[in-house]
Amino acid sequence: MRRETLSASGDVPKLESQVRQIVSKKSAFPELLDKLSVALVETKAPDDEVFALFQRLIGEVNQEQAATDNVNYGHVKDCEEELKYRRKVIEDTTLSLNKASESKDRCDSSLTKTQTVLAVNSQVQQNKERELEALQEIRSQQRTLLEDRKGYHDQVVAILEGALRFVEELEKGAAKETTNEQAKNVSTGLLQLFSGHRTPVAHAVIQMLTQIMTSKSVNAADVRRLRELIMELRKSIEQAYNRASQEENAAQEAHEKQTAQIRQIMSDLKRQEASAKNYSIELHHCIEEEMAVIAVSSTRKRRNQQLLDAGQAMCETWSISYEYSTKTRQSAIQLYNKILEWLKEYFKKNNSDSKSPRSLAP
Repeated sequence: MRRETLSASGDVPKLESQVRQIVSKKSAFPELLDKLSVALVETKAPDDEVFALFQRLIGEVNQEQAATDNVNYGHVKDCEEELKYRRKVIEDTTLSLNKASESKDRCDSSLTKTQTVLAVNSQVQQNKERELEALQEIRSQQRTLLEDRKGYHDQVVAILEGALRFVEELEKGAAKETTNEQAKNVSTGLLQLFSGHRTPVAHAVIQMLTQIMTSKSVNAADVRRLRELIMELRKSIEQAYNRASQEENAAQEAHEKQTAQIRQIMSDLKRQEASAKNYSIELHHCIEEEMAVIAVSSTRKRRNQQLLDAGQAMCETWSISYEYSTKTRQSAIQLYNKILEWLKEYFKKNNSDSKSPRSLAP
């Protein structure tokens, strides 16, 4: 016959409370069975209720495990998605950071080269300015020399014209005293002008004038010879001045051509300088912009790396906790099944007249 109902002869709630306490203490299995035997005697719980109790305890553990499995499934999925997202953000941010760094390096390199170009450009401009100043100074000196040459030429021509007038006086048979005074003036003027560079013709003119002044009478042949020498000297003076004028014109033309070339070079250098300065400004902007991108990307990468590390730690902690709780529940079920096996023998010995309990193993 079956045992009496719980209300009549047993205290299953008390037994359940004691069973939970006994199991929770994790005593050695023989000690646990001893304590359980005492609890069964004290509570006088019917065997079918006892079996139902352990069946329910096993069911609770299974339900807890099923609920934990569901939570774990969602948690693992969330972890995978979160970590995948963080890794993707870090990857994209690293790519952006690398591109910004490469761009900044290129702009830095280009800026250095541009600054070198500007420095060389400035030096060349200074050299060309000094060259232009030197050319202007040389040209000014050349013009001064020509002006001095013209003044010298005019003085010589004036003296030679006086010499010709003297010759005309001689040819007209002027008084010796008058002609001597004129000859002296012409000779003195020529000596002064040709003192440092007396030419053979000038020397011959001076000698002829001296000869006429010292002679008692004037020979017509000497007068003609003097005229010829004066005209020859004047011709040589005119030719020399004309050559100097031609050289001056050629020098002025060369100066203008060379000056124009230098000014063109300076104009080109200034355009290059303006272009390089504009490019330099753009490179500065590039560097500033890329540095801003690098700062933002670095912060974003660092923040997401911290989130990734924290997420990995959290997910790993959860995984360890899940594995531990799963193993704990598996151990609990194994323990309950072992107790059920023991209860079968226990009730069989103490209730030989009762029916054999059904198998409650999960």
